Amino acid sequence: MMAGFTAAHWGELTNIFSGRLLRGERGTNAIKTEGWNLFSNGDTVTAEELEQVDGDAPAFNLGIRTGRGLVVVDIDKPEKEPLIRGIVGHSNFEVSTPRGKHLYFRTDPDAKIPSRIMGGVDIFCSPSGDSAKGSYVVAPGSVRTADRDIKLKGYGVERAVYDLTVFDGVDDFEDLAYRSPDIIFDLMRAIGSGGTVGPVGPVFPGKMPSNVFDVSGVKIPHDGRPVGKDCGRNNAAASLVGQYIHDGDDFNKAWQKVSAWNEANPVPLEPDELHKAAVSVFKSHERNHPEDKPIEPTSATIRIKKPRTVASVLPAGLHTVPGILGDFVDWYMSTAPAPHVEMAVQSALALGSVVLGRKYLTTESNFTSLYFLTVAKSGTGKEYGKKAIEKILDAAGLDELIGGSGYTSPGAVYSELRDRPTHITVIDEFGKYLQACSASGNSQLQEAVTTLVEAFGRLDGTLRPRAYSSMGLTEKQRGDVDRLKVTRPAITLYSMTTPKQFYSAIGEADIEAGMLGRFLVVNSDAECGARKRGQTKAAPPAGVVRWAQSMRDAGGGNLAGVEVHDVAPKTVEIEFTPAAYEVLDAFEAENVTQRRKLADGGRDVLLARAVEIAMRLAAIVACSKSSPRIDREAMEWAVNYSRHAFEGLVEAVGHQMTGSEFGARRQAMLEAVMAAGDRGMTDREMKRRFKRLKPKEHAEALRALVDAGEIALVEIDHKGAGRKRQAFVAVEDWVSCDD
Repeated sequence: MMAGFTAAHWGELTNIFSGRLLRGERGTNAIKTEGWNLFSNGDTVTAEELEQVDGDAPAFNLGIRTGRGLVVVDIDKPEKEPLIRGIVGHSNFEVSTPRGKHLYFRTDPDAKIPSRIMGGVDIFCSPSGDSAKGSYVVAPGSVRTADRDIKLKGYGVERAVYDLTVFDGVDDFEDLAYRSPDIIFDLMRAIGSGGTVGPVGPVFPGKMPSNVFDVSGVKIPHDGRPVGKDCGRNNAAASLVGQYIHDGDDFNKAWQKVSAWNEANPVPLEPDELHKAAVSVFKSHERNHPEDKPIEPTSATIRIKKPRTVASVLPAGLHTVPGILGDFVDWYMSTAPAPHVEMAVQSALALGSVVLGRKYLTTESNFTSLYFLTVAKSGTGKEYGKKAIEKILDAAGLDELIGGSGYTSPGAVYSELRDRPTHITVIDEFGKYLQACSASGNSQLQEAVTTLVEAFGRLDGTLRPRAYSSMGLTEKQRGDVDRLKVTRPAITLYSMTTPKQFYSAIGEADIEAGMLGRFLVVNSDAECGARKRGQTKAAPPAGVVRWAQSMRDAGGGNLAGVEVHDVAPKTVEIEFTPAAYEVLDAFEAENVTQRRKLADGGRDVLLARAVEIAMRLAAIVACSKSSPRIDREAMEWAVNYSRHAFEGLVEAVGHQMTGSEFGARRQAMLEAVMAAGDRGMTDREMKRRFKRLKPKEHAEALRALVDAGEIALVEIDHKGAGRKRQAFVAVEDWVSCDD
């Protein structure tokens, strides 16, 4: 929530809508036709203009140009919100308006989606020059007054603002919640029908007199309601198609029959209009009766997903870190009472993250600060990672980088950052920490987590307490506020938890807010057992200690001594080689594909930071190799580690958080298919396995898995002669860059 959002805040958000912000004249209406003519000229707001404020309101109103992948749903009638939410879900960027809400979504930038004004619900997308109404929306921070606005007075208010009310994990345009063009068109069809979506689909109201066509061939519509003489041509056509479906006709047969009926009428419907009505009925029937729609075998070459547990095994290529941090991993494994390679590698990366924090910057503006979470059973030695990191930092004389154990309030975060702008903090039982955050009345702890989420994206900016605004303050008060800000905050969060604690603590809100997607979550398969005897008590490796000292002092500047929280430090630049870019580009394309696959289930937000985190990891690996460049090896290692972590997180969240009875059925089916491996499961085997499910329940869950790309129907050759075996197999989501 960002209540009280004004134009002054836009300085931090311009990158989200870069090239889309428009300056409008502030007056009695939020939208003044003459004040928004700048749109037709293609002029946008400048950074200098954004700094202009007038009291507690912007000196001008702001508009956001839609199109080019941006869709805004404008809800003016609250009674239609449930219908809209049922189709497009929730946005992570929502704005309250004088009449309702604006929901922001990202879609395919090349999709040709027209803007639609539909009375109470408007959809803005295409920046057509034909109509300004379909080109932009009023942005948060704009103000509407009632001096001459009678409509606004009718709401019983004299002044209304466009306020940003939902702002979850959005740092750039790509972070906006994605919805496919098909979903946007589905919304248009549902709203255009008046919201009447039933078993016969949207009912398109007809206005032609009933005596111009014959309805005698229409017995009853699919939903059982009789067709009256004044039903109109569209209703009659939809009812007739519904009856044909009820009688067992497929679409082709139903289309032939309804087309013949239409042509026999004195005033027939246009073919396109008739086709839309027929298609809408069939789509609605498929939604309500998925068991009637057969699933066709895929002809695509797929990789079958092997069954695996939530606790993932670290691939062999990731058992060490290239460069000097690999020596840390070796030392960890030789000294830990319960050595586990997943924890050793996480600890090495956390050490690199804090040592390089705030000072090393890639040519893509990536700093090294990262949040780490190891999920492992109790008694597996998770706590040794903290000791190992602290031993290195103490030996290197860098104990000022060691922060406290967690944060109890947002004030605690700022206090720690003022004292230590770069630091590592350890949270031993992160699952319990999240559970405490969710407890009623624990707003301080909740705000602390919110501040950590914000700090993750402020590495090249300034972190300010949310409760403070410089507007209306005296010079002294402004000085006090300035002393609270932290320039380039660099927090390395090193946390541990058990599977039960963690996955029982997280909810949909944690996912939607983007918190989980900021963590490198590694599930360990370590088992509780007796401590390993014969481990050495070797001192921290001298090479790692010298590396930490030299990397911290490299380049001199204000970080060579005591850090200052409100002064931007000098940075050491790390560049990407062309070979590294090849690997990065492939991973980014892969990530986009995976996010689209997961969009319907709401898990796409988990992958929003996977590419950014891979680049931060690559910077750590490059420095571990004492190289000023990120080469192919460093980038490949970072991509593989990021992929492994996020693949496990997506699967674990899906496994643990079913969310509903439908989600539980879907997950149970997925696990059954995965367990079948290469052999797969036939439809008959699936029905026997889940014989307690009703046919509709079975079909819905099966269809959802197929549509999400998690399973596929394939044809499998028998060793002998005969027909191929059709079976469902699990589809591997993640494909490596080399494939």
